[in-house]
Amino acid sequence: MSWDLSSHMVSVSRTAFMFAFLTVLLIQGASSRSEGDGNRYALSQGVMRGIICVTPQGDPSGYREAVERIADLGCNTINSFHGPAPNNDEFLSQVDRTGLSCIPSIHLICWIRLGDPPYPDSGPLGWQNILAWLKLYGFEPPDLPKPFDQGPEGTCALKDEELESQVQELVEGLGGPPVHNSLVGYYAFDEPSANAPGVVERMVRVHRAFCSIQVEKGDYLPPTITGIFLWNDDGQRAAREFLDRCEDLNLEKPPVLMYDCYVLSNRVGQDLVRYERYADIWYKIGEEFDIPVIVVPQGFDINGRPGRNELKAQAYMALAAGCKGINWFRLETLEAMGEWALEEVREVNADIGPISEVIMGLTRESGICTVSGCGGESPSGIANTFRDDNGTYFVFLASKDVVSSCLAEVAVDGAGLGYAVERVVDVHNGDEIGFEDDGEAVTFDYALSPGQGRLIMLEPRYGGEIPEAPILCLLLSCLFSLASGGALRSRSDD
Repeated sequence: MSWDLSSHMVSVSRTAFMFAFLTVLLIQGASSRSEGDGNRYALSQGVMRGIICVTPQGDPSGYREAVERIADLGCNTINSFHGPAPNNDEFLSQVDRTGLSCIPSIHLICWIRLGDPPYPDSGPLGWQNILAWLKLYGFEPPDLPKPFDQGPEGTCALKDEELESQVQELVEGLGGPPVHNSLVGYYAFDEPSANAPGVVERMVRVHRAFCSIQVEKGDYLPPTITGIFLWNDDGQRAAREFLDRCEDLNLEKPPVLMYDCYVLSNRVGQDLVRYERYADIWYKIGEEFDIPVIVVPQGFDINGRPGRNELKAQAYMALAAGCKGINWFRLETLEAMGEWALEEVREVNADIGPISEVIMGLTRESGICTVSGCGGESPSGIANTFRDDNGTYFVFLASKDVVSSCLAEVAVDGAGLGYAVERVVDVHNGDEIGFEDDGEAVTFDYALSPGQGRLIMLEPRYGGEIPEAPILCLLLSCLFSLASGGALRSRSDD
């Protein structure tokens, strides 16, 4: 047997380098995970592939089938709207069976939305509307929760101790972990900027009450609330006020920041530029407060929108902006749109599920990447650069062309990148992508199908700038010594 020593050593060197590099990734990943233990919410771990439904309003005999259908779509979280407490308890039991997570809405959404008495008789904030909302949660006169038990002409605002009592009763009644392991949060507000005056302060008070409840949850923080903000200026202002007040009161940050974005109303292919702009704005709000952002795409018909490929385009565009998950709105309206809508939900969920951990570990870094092509009716698609904790760069591509396949032409600034590239890899399937690296820029092309998105890794080359150099050099030194010795012994044994 005869080996070529020089080619063998090149192979050993590359293998040893990659082994050492991946070892550093694992060491740092384990370190970051251990540092986070005891200071995290279950809801903020992993990319949310959620779906909203109103199933708990219906007959409990259908819950099992509904939950199984949602699981079949590849969702990992169910955000259930409304339903009396016994219905929610049964619904949670069915979700427990699947291993999915659940965020049930709670009756305090009525108080956050509608406020304290007195109330007018009619209108969005009127007594008749209040009774309709409360009925969704199983409350009817005379058995109403405070402060509604005073009737429309009451004068006593809900006190903190009364609020905390309701929260304690609610938490115990829904039986969170260990009774319902699927329960990871409580949906308590919905588009608050459209609600009564003082809504943000009521959100803060409910959040504070939940944070004060002590529940055994292993490594996780006490339970808390979440909700969905409007995408527009009013929604952004409400989110900032809420998060600022939480910081002022030294409360734990909410687990996630969710916003809906229902801007698709013209002909197919339009409005995606607006959608991209709002995704960027909301990503930056989340970055400012260090909270993962979840998008609620438009999954219902407004003037024939969204059309085919626009559901997945919305999801990928938000992820490419830096969002950390999707909460599809909603099961019932998606079903009404047709099987193609559910197929797109299933496709996106299946595509991003296996790379969830990678996405959660990325931080966006702007200004070093450009793209041409895949813009549809706009100049170009989306290409943003991200960096993981080990210094490796990624590019998240998303097409705004929902009609035709297209070629995205990507250029990454070499100085901004800071290292030579060994390989360009499609993270979803591990395929290598042809590229050029002239020292000034790394360039590559990628063919995207209509509305598609893709996460691409720029793998560092040995000899390039690698973070944690002292650890890496020590590992490389040991591995190269062992590899060299092994290679020479193999040659001498021949």
